[in-house]
Amino acid sequence: MRVVEISAKTIDEALAEGLQQLALAKDEVEYEVIEYPTKGILGIMAKPAKLRIVEKFLPKKEIEKFLKNTLESFNVNYELELIEYSDYIKANISGDDLAILIGKHGKTIDALQYLLSLTINKKTEEYVKVLLDVNGYRLKREQTLENLAIRQGQRAKAIGKKIILEPMNALERRIIHSVLNDDAGLETYSEGEEPHRRVVIEPLK
Repeated sequence: MRVVEISAKTIDEALAEGLQQLALAKDEVEYEVIEYPTKGILGIMAKPAKLRIVEKFLPKKEIEKFLKNTLESFNVNYELELIEYSDYIKANISGDDLAILIGKHGKTIDALQYLLSLTINKKTEEYVKVLLDVNGYRLKREQTLENLAIRQGQRAKAIGKKIILEPMNALERRIIHSVLNDDAGLETYSEGEEPHRRVVIEPLK
């Protein structure tokens, strides 16, 4: 985050000058008075106010800035909506012809989300969870994975052999495990190393 130290006749003047330099509003910064102004005697030995002004870390603002800068290279028209929940921030990107942002099996959107999370959390000590979605892809993918889990669970029991699914990220693997968790005839576990880690569905004998 950007930091400036400003000296001026008064605290208000120092703050105003710092805000102008940073091109920020008052609610976007925190400041500390390093030295209070003194009038001196008959104007002699007077000292100015000195402030240290720090740009606040605002997750939604940083997310918006990252996505706008990144999406310029894709040359697409889109709308961005940021929704702040109690434990995470969701970034919804909507528009026409955005398949390029999703990629095959969601590899591009997953890569963008990884880079977004990495960039945002380098700037703060408190972890910020971010979920990136494009045209409702995440919900559609979740429904697809739920159906896949049910079908492959039934197949594993029918053939009496374990079934190894395609590589998935941690979030997608969690969906598979969750769907089959209550099936007493199956067990699921993950094997392999990222990014090739897979879910195994195995019938219990």
